[in-house]
Amino acid sequence: MPIQDGQRAGQAAAEVSLILMLLFIVGGDPSPAINEPHYLCRLKHFWDPQFAAGDLFLESRDAHFAVVWSLGWLTQFLSLTQTAWLLRLGAWTLLAVAWQRLATTVLPRPWWSVFSAGLLLAGIQEGNLAGEWVIGGFEAKCLAYGFVWLALTAWLRERWFWMALWLGIASAFHVLVGGWAVVILAAIELLPRAPEKSESGAAGRWSWLEGVRRRRPGVVAGLAIGGLIALAGVVPALRLQGAADPETIAQANQIYVFDRLPHHLAPLSKPLPWIAERAGRHGVVWALLGITTLLLRRPGGLSPHTTSRLAQMRAFAYGAGLLALAGFAIEMAFADYPARAASLLRYYWFRWIDVAAPMAVGLQAAALAADRIARRQYAGVGWLAAGIAATAIPLGMTTFHRYSDPCPPADRKAPDAAAWVELCQWVRNETAPDALFLLPQWSQSFKWRTGRAEVVTYKDIPQDAAGIVAWSQRRDQVGAVETALRKGRSELAKQRLLEVAAKYGADYCITTRGRALPLAPHHVVGPYLVYDLRRESPPATGTD
Repeated sequence: MPIQDGQRAGQAAAEVSLILMLLFIVGGDPSPAINEPHYLCRLKHFWDPQFAAGDLFLESRDAHFAVVWSLGWLTQFLSLTQTAWLLRLGAWTLLAVAWQRLATTVLPRPWWSVFSAGLLLAGIQEGNLAGEWVIGGFEAKCLAYGFVWLALTAWLRERWFWMALWLGIASAFHVLVGGWAVVILAAIELLPRAPEKSESGAAGRWSWLEGVRRRRPGVVAGLAIGGLIALAGVVPALRLQGAADPETIAQANQIYVFDRLPHHLAPLSKPLPWIAERAGRHGVVWALLGITTLLLRRPGGLSPHTTSRLAQMRAFAYGAGLLALAGFAIEMAFADYPARAASLLRYYWFRWIDVAAPMAVGLQAAALAADRIARRQYAGVGWLAAGIAATAIPLGMTTFHRYSDPCPPADRKAPDAAAWVELCQWVRNETAPDALFLLPQWSQSFKWRTGRAEVVTYKDIPQDAAGIVAWSQRRDQVGAVETALRKGRSELAKQRLLEVAAKYGADYCITTRGRALPLAPHHVVGPYLVYDLRRESPPATGTD
């Protein structure tokens, strides 16, 4: 290998390592992270149906079959914590490699991929509108974003086969992350580009259809192979509604959009202070995109390739912004028709805006600083210092909070996290593997730590229509128990609890001392009380 190639490879490896370090700072919380029990328990249950057998969520239809099928087997050889860390490192490595390639394709200068990665992470963390994230615990979308970044790299380089292939793989792992990227890129390429000079110096217009004709074998092959791979994500998503009737589907959509995930799917339904705070933070990202765009239009030393590719990345961000505007339009137009609104809003119109805009800002800020520094302008040092500060402050705060509270994120809502872990260990050792539990709705890591099924918890909502409706009904019934306990009506809480336990076959109930039931606890750990419901007789009637 020529020395120059070896040097480039070493440079790329060093940049990937530094980007990986940034990803670890952002997402390196102790396992389980907030969403890891939700996703990784599904992986384990798919490959070991006896794990938490009888759990409503785990036995509902899989929405991310590709990741469950391709990676779930790891849980047969590793603990859930070990699996989480292995998959985190794998996903972060993919993301680090993909971002380094994308950033150096836009700006082929050493080290600036690391600078832009820091701004990207800070922008997603601090400037998100609808709560989207890329780096946290492991889940399917982490892989999907990495493959989309590889697809964007291929797009910038006009390698159409690889673009289609990477988009297909991204869609297989997460149909909405990959699918919306396909929509944005198709919309950009279907529009004719502005006149540009050919190699002979003549001006002309280039369109996507002309590009297809010029590169037909690669495009067709990529679309065919990528499309087939994408079916692994598309087919399970289409099957989620199952054989549910239209009324059930409409009800499920409204529960999913307006009750469970309005912060992701229907942000205008949130309280005004929440909307103002999110809009203000996200507005800063778009303001920075506008400022850097204007400054880059001044005469500078950037190559035509870098200028063109920055314009393409801006176009991708604008495409994501138009999708979000379409989501807002749907939410406002159908404000008086919630069923219709929910049927459309369930497709995550706001997902990409939280990622695409910081991507463009990070790349443009890096290009601006690199250009001004190369031209020995003081403004370049200012942009460099501002970018480092914008990265270091939020990442430093993340590190400080993790140091001051090393509790796994999925356990942070527990009144006493250490006692909760001890309680879960007791449950794992002292109860039957097929036992079914009634739990406080803040519980997130119970299945992860015990392998036991839950009647219902707030976090674990199924994805299929029938499962969503069943989840909502169970939540209402368990919520009635918790409401009665909160109001001090312990006898009513006991009656409702036994009704729910009899209906779903629950064996045990766990509450805290502040929400004690008028029953003799079977076991006590710290503030937690375990009741053996098998010893109690259900009420003769279901009256309140």
